[in-house]
Amino acid sequence: SAMEKSMSSCVARSAGFTTADSQANFLMVDIKRDMKAFSADCLKKGVSVGRPYPPLNTHLRVSVGTMAEMHRAVEVIRGALA
Repeated sequence: SAMEKSMSSCVARSAGFTTADSQANFLMVDIKRDMKAFSADCLKKGVSVGRPYPPLNTHLRVSVGTMAEMHRAVEVIRGALA
């Protein structure tokens, strides 16, 4: 929903990452690192993230889920980016 997407966008921006404006059910977040390595780190923590979207190889596609799913994703993503 709009609330979950807004929360995710605010979290990404407050952590210093940029997000593209989105009218879809996902956000593209520039995590400023290679997606393949980041994806592997997240998977070790139980969260599967999508594939790279060349030429946006440093962008994470965040699909909007339930508020509980978004909180879990934010927790894991923050840990992987730390």
